[in-house]
Amino acid sequence: MRKTLEQRFWEKVDRSGECWNWTASLGTHGYGQIGVGGAVVAAYRVAWELTHGPIPKGLCVCHRCDNPKCVNPSHLFIGTQTENLRDMRMKGRARNKPNFGHRNGNARLRDEDVASIRKRYASGESLRTLGRDYGVWHTTIADIVSRRTWR
Repeated sequence: MRKTLEQRFWEKVDRSGECWNWTASLGTHGYGQIGVGGAVVAAYRVAWELTHGPIPKGLCVCHRCDNPKCVNPSHLFIGTQTENLRDMRMKGRARNKPNFGHRNGNARLRDEDVASIRKRYASGESLRTLGRDYGVWHTTIADIVSRRTWR
């Protein structure tokens, strides 16, 4: 006989402490994950739904304990994304400096490159030429000169 989601879920939880830690697969940020209907779902969200029902549309399941492995329903609460971010900042888990511009690990340009791109574009150089010179797509250059990115 095939196990229910509830059976599969709770057998992967260590309930020995105050936090009930997920003991199976973890995602890149340390949160538990489980397969549900062909999709991978955050374990804490499944814990909420198994004990409280569906998560209201547009709301998040947040942790009181700040333990990403924890699926204890009494440690979870529903909130908006704004409330979740405010909670993170109040608990000191927010990064001190946002990773904008050259501080972003994926950035291919430096602040001085952006200043030069804007100056060269203002003097008449094309988006494609600038994209080739800086090794990025011309659409990236368009976003820079219109200040959609690198504000």
